[in-house]
Amino acid sequence: MRLYEGTIGDFNKAVLQNQIADQIRTSYERYYKRRVSPAEYRSWEQSLNFLKNAFECAGLFKNRLVIEYELPYSTRRIDVLVFGRDHSNCDSVVLLELKQWSNENVEDGSSDGNIVVDYGQFRKELPHPSLQVEGYHYDLKDFLTIFSENPAVTLVLRKNSIWLPSERDVGTCFLASLR
Repeated sequence: MRLYEGTIGDFNKAVLQNQIADQIRTSYERYYKRRVSPAEYRSWEQSLNFLKNAFECAGLFKNRLVIEYELPYSTRRIDVLVFGRDHSNCDSVVLLELKQWSNENVEDGSSDGNIVVDYGQFRKELPHPSLQVEGYHYDLKDFLTIFSENPAVTLVLRKNSIWLPSERDVGTCFLASLR
């Protein structure tokens, strides 16, 4: 299941017209048969605008993307998958995890691989987002045969697959590696 799918150009247009969060909400409510939380809707409104800016800076328009892809046999969702070709002209899929906090609000957690996020009114210890993306990576490799049957298709796993709006340069440089 995916809540949005299309070209980056169409995505950018929907963001500019303030339609993307509404389109995703409609798909969410149709599929899950319940209302989306205000916090999740707000996160789509805010983070997807930053993502549009990164796509524009990277010169990506024709690539395809999927937003909110539900993993097989799970309720977990990958925020964004971007499809393209790498510098070797091999098909690639990049997983992006969008976060609504900046590095100033994050510190190392007490458990290895965890971080503590300060949300203002409360603090919460969570697994580092790179571990989240790594888990998604292995879930996709385990459940989708295209990655084992077709070695020409690469599922990209890199530490900078986490998108922090305040860290625009990292995400933009990584996205620029796609064509």
